[in-house]
Amino acid sequence: MKPLKITFELDTPTHVPEYPVHFDGVLAYATVQEGLACGQTVEEAQETLPLQEHNAGEARVWKASWIDFSPGERFSLPIQRTFDLTQTVLDGGRVYHKLRREGWAGEISSSPYKAYLFNEPLRMSNRATAWCVGDADAIADLLDKHVSYLGKLTRIGMGRIRSIDIAEDEQASMLWMRRTLPFDPSMPGYTKVFETCRAPYWRRENRKIAWAPVAMQAAA
Repeated sequence: MKPLKITFELDTPTHVPEYPVHFDGVLAYATVQEGLACGQTVEEAQETLPLQEHNAGEARVWKASWIDFSPGERFSLPIQRTFDLTQTVLDGGRVYHKLRREGWAGEISSSPYKAYLFNEPLRMSNRATAWCVGDADAIADLLDKHVSYLGKLTRIGMGRIRSIDIAEDEQASMLWMRRTLPFDPSMPGYTKVFETCRAPYWRRENRKIAWAPVAMQAAA
């Protein structure tokens, strides 16, 4: 296991995430794809990352930082989901309703999501960086096989990866801590939060008291 800097060169704008993207979460996605093909369960696969763990009692965390997206122009992408228009005749008058397609229940003629029109925040980042302590060859193999995009809206090409560079970087021995931590790092620049510290990060019920950097800035 060595301290590593992972650099993603990006071809297309990225979706601005609501929460920071953890690099170990991206690797967990890749190991699950690999594990399922070999008969592993999702739970088993996402616990076999090629990363070193930091153990502080029961507070276990992978040594992998948030992914730091480079600054770039921000803009919004309007997205409208399709709906079907139906009508009901009541006492000679017509009342129109907009209904979600694909069997989704509910009527969307009103409310903040009327007609399902969203403005998705995007950013023109041409590079993304993460730091970790792990097995460079195993990480490169997983990323090459299973990770072609970063972030959301990949179905329309957002966050497409052009190339990935993995290099040894001694700074990563400390920079991996630029992430949500399940313990107090006793360092300036962190604040107490209530967040998920381990994949799967989408399971909000796994949130706990944790510490996170107040700001994320790329190392020189």
